Amino acid sequence: MESLERTIGVLTSAIGIQRLRNSYANFPKYKITLKQILDAFRKLGVEVNGLDANYYTTNIESWEKIINDTWGIVKNFKWEADVSDCDNRAGFVQHLVSFTARLNTCGDAFVKITNTITGATDMHHPNLIIDNNGSLYIYDVDNNGLWQKITSNGFIMGTWKYDIQSVRLG
Repeated sequence: MESLERTIGVLTSAIGIQRLRNSYANFPKYKITLKQILDAFRKLGVEVNGLDANYYTTNIESWEKIINDTWGIVKNFKWEADVSDCDNRAGFVQHLVSFTARLNTCGDAFVKITNTITGATDMHHPNLIIDNNGSLYIYDVDNNGLWQKITSNGFIMGTWKYDIQSVRLG
């Protein structure tokens, strides 16, 4: 019975991923260069590591749908502390976007965060996205799935100040 349940779960997941991928098939897809990406992040004074030869993105309207779908999936997981923490969740989002939307411009960021109320600081991993216009967005599943456009480093989202240290794309 356990084996059957596992098989059904795997098949259901595969069907769900394929349906999600198919729902993104008509989204516009744009190829952008690593230089364009580096230029966008250089304005923030942030180091970017890119592993791919080609980068693909979409417009912000399509990103909004992808973010909302991703948040719908991630918020329903029961994450285990110290096993699946913020870097694992950011990696999961990055790979989920890659597999379903076939976009590799949702990166994993290394960020110093400061609570604007208490002043407490910590290191954190949200996702950073670049759209077809070279605009940058932060998406943080650990901050209730909030996301916003960013134009400078040291910005505030919710009750947290974010100081981006580095980003990994690809």
